[in-house]
Amino acid sequence: GVASIGAGAPLLNVYSALAAHGATIPAGSCPSVGVGGHALGGGMGLAGRGFGLALDNIVGFEIVTADGAARSVSRHTDPDLFWALRGAGGGNFGIVTQFHFHVHPLPRSASWAIMSWPWSEASAALEAWLAWQPHATEKFSSVFHVETGPSVSLTGQYLGPVSDLPDLLGPLRDVPGAHLSSGQEGYLALQMLWAGCSDR
Repeated sequence: GVASIGAGAPLLNVYSALAAHGATIPAGSCPSVGVGGHALGGGMGLAGRGFGLALDNIVGFEIVTADGAARSVSRHTDPDLFWALRGAGGGNFGIVTQFHFHVHPLPRSASWAIMSWPWSEASAALEAWLAWQPHATEKFSSVFHVETGPSVSLTGQYLGPVSDLPDLLGPLRDVPGAHLSSGQEGYLALQMLWAGCSDR
């Protein structure tokens, strides 16, 4: 139930290696980002509501501190440093060389959703999302985008069947001009899609 991962391992490599063993961790979607930088900064990702942030799943660290000592850190061996590294450890307390993550069983599949609205409805869409997201099922994680262009959209991942999405997203679809695209993929295939690597 625990994976030991070197700090420089790119996220897509982590997803692929764990999937080969029927496991995963919640992490980000940028394929070349190292798991170390991602996790030490908190580790938001599209499995966050279901599995927690990356930092929530860390059970231990291997770290070299400023005095040159190599230390194993966990909630049992050094609880204060363990607490500090989980979200605020971006080089502040030493060099983390390895992470020990609690892993989750690899979901067989997951669904994706992309919603967009006309720019004229940006405020209404954002208000609807802010009211809806805190009470939505923990199986659905989403990011709301307001971008120059201009454009307003939502990207979401659901740890369930795609057939659930129209009802689940009902309050957001009620905003005038809402457009929903969705689908279902194997879990690793979906992480490849988010990473922009589905053709590799």
